[in-house]
Amino acid sequence: MKRNAIVLVLLGIVIGVAVFAARPDMLDRIRLHAGLMSQDEAELTPFYHRILRYHRRISGNALPGSVHFIGDSFIQGLCVSAVTAPAINLGIGGDTSYGVLRRISQYPSLQTASAVVLAFGFNDLWFRSPAEVTANYRQVLQAIPAQMPVVMTAVFPVDDRVEPALAGMNARVDELNRELERLCAERRYCAWVDIGDALRDDSGRLAARYGDGDGLHLSSAGNAIWIAALRPLLN
Repeated sequence: MKRNAIVLVLLGIVIGVAVFAARPDMLDRIRLHAGLMSQDEAELTPFYHRILRYHRRISGNALPGSVHFIGDSFIQGLCVSAVTAPAINLGIGGDTSYGVLRRISQYPSLQTASAVVLAFGFNDLWFRSPAEVTANYRQVLQAIPAQMPVVMTAVFPVDDRVEPALAGMNARVDELNRELERLCAERRYCAWVDIGDALRDDSGRLAARYGDGDGLHLSSAGNAIWIAALRPLLN
């Protein structure tokens, strides 16, 4: 019995180390839920603020009529000029609906944009429920001029075989996407883009050829599918 207990403790330690190695931000989330860290400290990171400073410069020089791509690392890693032009990339890796909501008013060029593409929400699922993400998303939409066309992109599937910390996430992604699609339908000038079926393999996970090797992000081939889906809506 004692030996079995020791084995279980050691196994727990190994699993814990593996999880923290895979998700180094997990400790911050634990601190947040324990009340040892504020929401701003957890989500509005130094990286967030640094990239936002760059964004403000870009927005200050953006051409009128530029399509604004706003989101997380999926947008940051997207070649927006392959979708349409003129366009500006306002993606911040690791961002959430909380972060987008707090920065969208800081882009003066948004008032003269021809359209806005939104793609974020996955990182939120580490912090909040799909319903809470949708509530934040609604506020983001309210910050965009009512007559401006908006393209909302569904959150992409993941592969938990590559990254065990992603276990169970595809079910939550599906739930979030259902809510976001309904939200988009409420807005007169909103188009919903969901390429999830094209990205999945037979198991329903992100196919290896469309993933970047981390179980989460898209490869160039995956982005090509996304670009092809966006182009008709923005050109």
